[in-house]
Amino acid sequence: MKNCIPFLLLAIFLSCSKTASNKTVKTIDHKQALPFFEFDYAEHWRLNPLKENEFDGQSIKENKNEADIQRHRDLRNIFSGHSPEKLNDDKFFTVLSEYYTLNNLDKSRVNKLKKILTDRQYDLLYTSACMPMYRDVLILKKADSVIGIVKICFECQQIYFLGNRINTKNFGTNKDYNNLWKTLHP
Repeated sequence: MKNCIPFLLLAIFLSCSKTASNKTVKTIDHKQALPFFEFDYAEHWRLNPLKENEFDGQSIKENKNEADIQRHRDLRNIFSGHSPEKLNDDKFFTVLSEYYTLNNLDKSRVNKLKKILTDRQYDLLYTSACMPMYRDVLILKKADSVIGIVKICFECQQIYFLGNRINTKNFGTNKDYNNLWKTLHP
């Protein structure tokens, strides 16, 4: 019986290693990739550098009233947090128009965005532990209706999606962010 145990362990080890070596992760071609959004128009909003200091913690002074403090919290949540939570959030669009500059994207850049904002599988994804500062925002539209919002922090390589049709967990390789940067900042 003692002689059988080593052979049994060897058989289990070989069968496990053979199964593991047969598993491969394939990268899906852009033509087969599923889009996160179905859009035909995109607006690119870029944070105005002159207004960026209003988002930091030093801009709040002790003598400000509660309304100013709440506005500052709302700004920071939009700039760094998971806001908006709804596509029709009027407060978000007010802040966007006040603190960000609009850059309309031409048809060729919209088509590039459609290829970038797709679900693909990768061997390796990156994560970041820094606090994002979403300086770039995409408003995605179909037939003049907002169908998606994408907030992007290129420094941390973090992104916030709202309105996406499918799971976005596979977005986030360096190539994704590099292609996105080149498309938005030619």
